[in-house]
Amino acid sequence: MKNSSSLYIHYNNFNRLFNKLILFCNNNIITDNICITGDSVLSLYNIKDCNNMEIFVNKEYEDIFKNSIFIIHNKNTLYNKHFEDIIHNPVNYFYFKNMKFCCINIINQFNENNISYSN
Repeated sequence: MKNSSSLYIHYNNFNRLFNKLILFCNNNIITDNICITGDSVLSLYNIKDCNNMEIFVNKEYEDIFKNSIFIIHNKNTLYNKHFEDIIHNPVNYFYFKNMKFCCINIINQFNENNISYSN
């Protein structure tokens, strides 16, 4: 059976940032305690490339990630769910290449809240 290519393959920023996150996590970080959010999720759906990689992380990892290139969204109040619920409740994420990604409905709600907040 021929392997099909992934939709995100054409998004250079996503590929670069995703690979950097995987390398960063190789330093004894349990990836089940991280969930990718924001435009990176939209990259998987072939909607747009991301400019940065936004993530939710367990509280124990906040200090490890705070000086990294990754943007921690734990304190962002525009999400309708608490970040720990997004990370740990399987209803709120899916896996892609062994990494958790926030479900698209949560991203859509965040974007709607962001538009309302901006107006």
